[in-house]
Amino acid sequence: MWVNVLLVIGGAGLLILAADRLVLSAGGLASKLGMSPVLIGAVVIGFGSSAPELVVSLAALDQPNGLDLAVGNIVGSNIANISLVLGFSVLLFPFAGLSKTLRREGVVMMVSLIAVAVFAWNQELTVWSGAALLAGLPITAILVSRWAKSDDSPPPDIDTNGASTGRLVFTAVISIAILIAGARAMVIGAESIALEYGLSEGLVGLTILALGTSLPELGTVLASARRGQAQLVVGNVLGSNIFNSFGVVGTTAVFGAGSLETNFRGDLVVMLMVAVVAGLAAWTGDRYHRYEGALLLLAYPVAIWLAT
Repeated sequence: MWVNVLLVIGGAGLLILAADRLVLSAGGLASKLGMSPVLIGAVVIGFGSSAPELVVSLAALDQPNGLDLAVGNIVGSNIANISLVLGFSVLLFPFAGLSKTLRREGVVMMVSLIAVAVFAWNQELTVWSGAALLAGLPITAILVSRWAKSDDSPPPDIDTNGASTGRLVFTAVISIAILIAGARAMVIGAESIALEYGLSEGLVGLTILALGTSLPELGTVLASARRGQAQLVVGNVLGSNIFNSFGVVGTTAVFGAGSLETNFRGDLVVMLMVAVVAGLAAWTGDRYHRYEGALLLLAYPVAIWLAT
């Protein structure tokens, strides 16, 4: 038991350390190269910080009812990213100027979530459904790259202390690797503790694994918000959920196609509802207020209660 507790604490420490370095290096790259902060947030940070979901979901396929663990992990992670991760950052550091991003990248995220809900609705994932989801990744990358060229948002103003582009790339890659290691340590510890108390695979995936694999997003989003990088925050959350839905569920379905023992229909509906509420809150006023962050944060335990 104590080993598992130490894994959770040590993993959290690695996450905190790596998240700030990742934001600094990614923001520095955007500043040095004149790139859109949304592009950096969605593709580099968002996709990179979702690597734990991919690693954990593929590893889960070796376990009994592993597909349930993997799907529960992604559905729960998507819910946590929108309500818990975004809610914390808005509560502490409100930001504005989101409508254009939500009209573009936000719509792509909704499409990815709906696609997962449609394919998993009948409690089965096939190789073909996985391939269809994976096809969404290159399409998303192309769209985000094109939108970034016309994005009038200024690059983040981050002092790189004279660091070269190569050094910033190296720091970003190492930071992502440390994020993955920290998340994996936390997941191993938390999952072992949870299974000792007899929790089902679907519930463990939806709660313990989802929370653990969402910690990199939480760390990077909070670090971005603290430094006033609103576009990095939103790009991270949107990019992470897009990669989770298209990339992780798609890959999991291709390599572990089969039936789901857990009925995820209620969970899928909750995931879509949370995304719609979060999108409307920012779209209508082009900004998030602290009270909206508090509501998103409070929505997380309600969403998990409804989903389980």
